[in-house]
Parts: sequence; C-alpha cells; structure tokens
Amino acid sequence: MRMIAIFLIVLCLPTLAAAANEIRVGVRAYPSGTTGVSIPISVTSEVGELGGVSFALQYDPAAITLTSLSYVGPVSVGDFVYVELTPGGATFGVVFFDDSEILFLADGNHAVARARFDVDPGAPSGSSVISIVDQPPVSVEFATSAGAVVPNVLPGAIVVMNAVGTPEDGRMLAVGDTGEVHQLDTETGSLQSAVAPATTALGAVAIGLDGFGWVSAPGAGEVYRYDLSTTTPSVALTVPVGGEPRGLAVSPDGSIWVSDFSGDRLIQLTPEGAVLRGDGGLISGPVAVDPGPEGLAVDALGNVWVACRTAGSVSKLDGDGKLALAVTGLTQPTQVVIDRRGFVWVAHQDAGGGLQRRAPDGSLVEVVAMPGSSPRALAVRGVEEIWVAGATGVYRVRPQGDPAPFTPFVIGSAPSGVAIDARGFVWITDDSGEARRIDPVTGAELLLVNFAGPVRTIGDGSGYDLANRTQREVDFDGDGYASIDEVDSAVSPFDIVEVPIGFVAPVDQPSFVASPLDIALTWTLPPTEAGGYDTLTVQRTDPDGVVQLFSKPGDSISHLDTDTSAIGLGIYHYEVVGTSGGIDSSAVTIEVPVGVGMPLGVGSVSFDGVATTLFDVAVNRNADPAANEPAIYVTGSAEGKIYGFDRNFELLVILESPFPGQPILGIAFNPADALDPQATLFVALADPSSTVQIREISLSGAPLGPAFEWLLGGNPIFDSLGGLSYTEESGVPYLAGCGTNTCDCWTYNMLTGSVDPELSFAHPVGGFGLSGVAFPPGAEFDESGGLILLMAPVGEEFAIVEYDVEAGTPSATLTPTGLIIPLTGLVQEAYGGFDLFEETAIVSGISTSQVFEVSVDHGFVRGDSNIDGDIDVSDAIFTLGYLFTPGSATPDCEASADANDDGALDIADAVHLLGYLFIPGSPPPPAPFGGAPFLDLTEDSLACRYYPGQG
Repeated sequence: MRMIAIFLIVLCLPTLAAAANEIRVGVRAYPSGTTGVSIPISVTSEVGELGGVSFALQYDPAAITLTSLSYVGPVSVGDFVYVELTPGGATFGVVFFDDSEILFLADGNHAVARARFDVDPGAPSGSSVISIVDQPPVSVEFATSAGAVVPNVLPGAIVVMNAVGTPEDGRMLAVGDTGEVHQLDTETGSLQSAVAPATTALGAVAIGLDGFGWVSAPGAGEVYRYDLSTTTPSVALTVPVGGEPRGLAVSPDGSIWVSDFSGDRLIQLTPEGAVLRGDGGLISGPVAVDPGPEGLAVDALGNVWVACRTAGSVSKLDGDGKLALAVTGLTQPTQVVIDRRGFVWVAHQDAGGGLQRRAPDGSLVEVVAMPGSSPRALAVRGVEEIWVAGATGVYRVRPQGDPAPFTPFVIGSAPSGVAIDARGFVWITDDSGEARRIDPVTGAELLLVNFAGPVRTIGDGSGYDLANRTQREVDFDGDGYASIDEVDSAVSPFDIVEVPIGFVAPVDQPSFVASPLDIALTWTLPPTEAGGYDTLTVQRTDPDGVVQLFSKPGDSISHLDTDTSAIGLGIYHYEVVGTSGGIDSSAVTIEVPVGVGMPLGVGSVSFDGVATTLFDVAVNRNADPAANEPAIYVTGSAEGKIYGFDRNFELLVILESPFPGQPILGIAFNPADALDPQATLFVALADPSSTVQIREISLSGAPLGPAFEWLLGGNPIFDSLGGLSYTEESGVPYLAGCGTNTCDCWTYNMLTGSVDPELSFAHPVGGFGLSGVAFPPGAEFDESGGLILLMAPVGEEFAIVEYDVEAGTPSATLTPTGLIIPLTGLVQEAYGGFDLFEETAIVSGISTSQVFEVSVDHGFVRGDSNIDGDIDVSDAIFTLGYLFTPGSATPDCEASADANDDGALDIADAVHLLGYLFIPGSPPPPAPFGGAPFLDLTEDSLACRYYPGQG
C-alpha cells in the first residue's frame, strides 16, 4: 500500500490539552450474500474547527469485498482527497487548505466518508469483519497550539448473520442466585449450565453483537464474557470493574455499558472486554451518574438511558457519556427499555408499581398503573408491546388506544425475569426455578423448563434484539418478511425456511401522495407474493365515517381515489389487505390527511448522518430568499444549537446556544419594525432546576444584553419553557411560553418586565410535555387578552387549540382556521414546538429529528360570500356592499367571495355570480363549488380565516 503523509490543518487553534477526538465506523448486521452494504464513517471533534482527517480500514477479504470509498463530508470536496483500495484494506484522507472552509465543527459528530461492501456468500455467521486500525498508514494526528492530538479510534463491524437458522439462533442466557449460568435452547427447552467464578447471586445478562454472552456479578465487582459457541457456556474473560455492577446493555456500536449501583457510575467496555470508560479506561474514567444506577438501555442512536433507583431519576447520556437530560422526582425507577418507536419505558418498583412511557426528550407520554405489581423486569415485543414480570404475575402492556392496553396473566410463582425469543414467544422465569414459554396472545403455557434453583434474570441471545435495534424494517433473511412482520408474526428473523402456517405476508412500503383533487396510494408486493395475491382489497373510511371497499387485481401496486373532493377535508383511513388461498394478510393502514394536516414538506434535521434532538420552532414570515435569510429556526435542545433553514429545509446557518455549555428549548422570532430595525431571536434555557431564563440574540447568534428571568407574582418559575412565541401586534411586546414539565402557560409583558398573572393559565388539555405555543399571525393580543395557539399532543397525534385568554377557556374551534391537525398519517412521532406561516404550520419532531410543514388552510364553497351556506342573490349583495358601501362587513372568507377565481375581490365577482344565478347557460363559480367545503385549487393571496362547518 502506498504511503502518504497528510498534515491536518487546524483552522481554529485554541490552547487545549489532548482531547477525545474519535473516528467511528458504524456497526451493521447483514446476512451472507448481501450486496451494496453501506457503512457511514464519522468523526467527532473536540479540539475546535478541523481542516482535515484521515483513517485506514482493514477487513477480512475472504468475508467481504470493499467496492468503493467516497467522501461525503458536510462541505464541498476538499482541496486534497486521497483514496486507495487494496484487498483487505483501504486508506482515506481529506484536507482543506483554504482557511475559510471548515470541515468539522467542535462538539459534533460529522460524517466524512461512506464505504460500500459486498458480503461474501460463504462468510461465517457472527464474523466481525471490518474495523478502523489504530495506526493507519496516513497520519491521523491533529496539529494544535498545544501539540499533536491523536484521535481515539473506535472499531466497528459488519456482523454477518447466516441466512439459515442454526441452534444458536434460539438460545437464551439465564442466571441463578448461587452463581449458575444457564444456556437455554428455546426450541427444545434443553439446558447447558455452568458455574460463574463468583458463586454468589449474579445480576444482569446480555448478548453482544458478536454472539458472546455477558453476565454481571454485583457481589464480586466483576463482569464475565462468555463463549457460547461450545456445548457448555464457558468464561472467556473476567473484567474486574469494581463496585457493584448490576445493569448491562449493548450499544449499536458493539460496546457494552455497565451500571455500578454502589459507585454511582457507568463503565463502557469494548466488545473484546477492554475498558473504554472506567478506571484505567482507554478513553476516559467512568461516567458519573445519579445515585443507585440500575437498569440500562441503549437506543438506536447510541444514547444510554439509565434508571437511578436511589436518586429517583432517569438520565439520558449520549454515546460519549455526556448528560443529555435527566428526569427527576420518580419513585424507585429500576428498569428501562426502549421500544421500536424510540419511546422509553420506565418501571418503578415502589409500593404502587407501574410504568411510564416517555418521549426521547424525556417528556411524559403515558402512565400505566400496576397496583401491587412491583415490576421486576421488562421486555419489548413487536412494535410497542411491553411485557412486565411483576411480583404477582406477568403483564402485557400496549400504548393508549389499543383495545387491550393492560392484560394480566397469572403464571407460576413470583416472576423474576422476562425475555422474547427469536420467534416472538415470551419467556418467563420465576423464583421457584422454572421457566415458561408462553403464547403472547393468550398467555397459554407452551413449554416448561425446570432449573436447579431460583433464576434471577433471563436474556435473549437469538438476534431478536439485534434485528429490531440495528436493522429496523429490514428483511434480514431475504424471505420477504421485513423484521417488523417477521417478529409480529412469530417468524424467526434468521430462518429462511420457516414460514408460519396460514400466514400471508402483507403489502410492503405503503405510501401516499395527496392533493385537493385525489389521493394516490402505492405499495409493493412482498417477494413471496411476487406473482400477486389472488385478490387485493382497499377499504376506505372517509371523514364522515362512511366505509367503501375497492376490489383490485392481485398484482395491483397502487390505487387512485378521485372521490375525495366530493366529501371534503379531513382524515381518510385506508386499509390494504391481500388474499391468497383464501387467507387474508394483516391489514396495512395508511392514514391520509387531506387539506388540514396535508403534508407540504418534510425536512430531515439529521446532520452528517447523526440525528439531533429537536424541540421548538420559530419562523421569520418575511425572510428574503434572495438574501439567504433563514425562514425557519429550530432548536437542537441537547446539542445547544440553533439551526436556520430556508422554506425548502435547506440548512443555512448553525448558531451556538447563548447559554454556554447548556441546552436550549424554546425559541421565538422578533421581527424588525420601525422602532427596532434589527430582527432578533429570543431563546429559553432548558434547565428545570433553575429559574426560567430568556436571552435575546442577534440573527448571527450574538447575545444582546444579559439574560432576564421569568417571575410570577414575585416568585421564580422553575421549569423549562419548551414552546416560546413573541408578538407586538397591539403595540405591547409579549412573550408566551408553556412549561415542559407542568401544565402551566405564562405570558410575559416585556414593558413591565414580569409575567402577567391575568394572562397566564393552565393548559386546557393538560398533561406533560406541552411544548408548543404561538400567536396567530395578525391576531390582536393586549392587556385584555386575545388568542394564543397551544399544541395539544394526544398519544401520537397533536392538535392545535385556539385559546381565548380573556375568556379563560379554549375556543370551540381548533387551530387558527378552525380545524384539527392530526399528523398520524405522516409519522409516529413525539412532537416538540411549532410556529405558523399564514396557512401552514411548521412542527418539529423530537423522535425522528424531522421538521414537518403541513397545511392549516380552510375549506370553503366559492360564491358563498356571506358564508350562510347558500348560494343566492344575497351573496352578490354582500360583495357589492363590501366594495361600495362604507361601514359594510368585511368577508370572513375572502376566497369564497372571489366568485370568478381571478384572485381579486371586485365588481366582476358579483357580476359572475348574478350571471350564474339568473342567465341560463352562464358558467358556475369554479371549484370548490357544488359540494362540501374544500381547498382553493388555485394559488392567490386571498385568505379564508373562517368558514362555517369547518370549526
């Protein structure tokens, strides 16, 4: 391999000691024979703005073939890019010589390259075949004023999963009270047992991405790595971590996280058992957390969630161990798991017992009361199904809205552990030393296994967790079932020959394109149904609840519905079912919002391949596209950054938090006016433990004066302002905000410098995480009250409630134009804040790191100028009065008064309507006309702020 030296130029040269720069290659799992595997390679920089980077890869050429390695950095291609591919290795380097260009910003994870591989059909199952080497032939040293900084190199892997099931695919680990370690065959119930080095009660179990087992020994202060490839599980490595190690969790990068209950810390191990973070760690010392850390979980982005029992808190840390958020005030949280939607479930082992479901930002979504159950263990099955081992039985929990959200089963003695096997069956261990495989639907016992003594915990080693955490929605074994269908239909994700009897695969990749005229549905046929079903049925439930069936040929992959404009606006609910051999597939649901909530644009706010944690939105309604002025500002709460986008969601600017080193939530835009020619932003500090603080900054991010505090009645407000909004329509500047941890909303009079108690109120919907607030564009708001718009999340939807502050009650109408905006048809989401343009809403999605633009326009009937529901001569009289009689009423819906649809209100509209009414053969007003209220199908500047029947 040719050698070349690359000297990396630092564009910003702070005086820093060696920092933990990291080069990362992502872990991916694929069956042998897969082609076109795409691996992102990223760099985390903590030394300032870097001008370049280099690395080298090495891999097993007998298992995979590298087909390409290309630069995908955040800016245009560098002044120097070097790529060399050789069998078993590759070298990459990129350098910018121009000081005006920045490749990597500090404190961020930035994609730099993408490698593509083909996995050899003969690659052995479980092989770890790709990594970044520690000393590549190209220099990886960063030159700084403090000397050279060498990055830490974190290995990655392609984990090859055999496409044909093996006995190892159906195994689990269980541990006992006196040091026993059991390997359980979930198909036959046979056991292979061994005794751990510490013959005391063991703690947690986990299976690494490489197939090795992990067991914690709290009493010995050790963690054991087990070789599970032999008949009897054997200890391959003992890792002395000290303290009282209890919880274990596997990260998508393959590393193992350990919680030390007595030491109030977390330890991170490499897949090979070396200490990354901990005493004597390769990267740093242990990660300090609140007292009593116990249960652990790692989400798909590598964030670590830890339940701290003693402190009564749950903390979220990023993959580097930095605290992202903390939820306090809980009662004995012991276990935490993450479902496939990204929601976090927390078990509380207090007297009342129970579960909480929280969004990725920590806000509370749902509480499941389990009186007397004292949850001891949790497991995720399917999309959002949580199984709980409680003191008195086993419980199946499903989110709100499910017909059976909470189902108890009484099984054996006191359950001690719960896990899901490769076929989706539930395994329960109990204090008597028995394990049961049960039917997840009926709770019936399918298999009973007797251990030698009490069993403390059980963990999955089948690949179920791997398939759902690192390869969501991917058809692992190529048999035509995406993982969500494989799991939910009890099919092994790694068994190509096992298809359940009587199972017909549903359609795949459902999508829609909606317009005011029609709805186009599309889907793909699963490979097993490539020749088509016998028949396909599309069932539509329209906004009025009327059901209509459409029968289609079995090879259909689309359906066009042109009947929507005759029905009107709202949510259209479709279900697509395929039938083969008289057996129906499961129904695939597609919910389509037409008009209100209709998607107009979706912008991903994942930078360099790494998702951010979004929260609030502020819009500049007068942004000049020609001047590259951002029209949309979104806070990245955990990162402490503000992202500015144009209307097409193209990133234009990144601003730092005005509270150095601290996250932010709320943001509001202050437009320029005659008195203040400079537009600014208001930003709220995200620290519920301190007084709410707001800081004004320029559009370039410069702080404008010190932060000011929110006080209510002379008392400090302790909360996080999630949503923030600004208005000066009445001549008095106001800020409004809602707390993320309470139901309170406050209005701050900026002239008096205090919160006005008379204009502050409890959120009318209630609940936690109410993070959105806005003033309607053009609406009056002053000391006597007025309208404020509030986000009201319900489950996985949200609505915008129009709240009359003066009256103190929410308006009967919803949203600024009188309509609800449900986004279920777009994405399963936890929502942050929102703001409004005239006829669209910009909404941030916390759990998907996306921003949505949706329509909030009104439906109307053209020609109904006085909006009385009838088209007659009174409408022409109303229009003429508005045009020529001083003091006459102004149309509430200008668009409906535009009878000829020319975009202007003038005498021609009255003439057109009178001609239609009294001159035979004259044309009627253009659509929408002659049916239910609908959207304007032509673009113009006329608004419709109210139309009856739409509120």
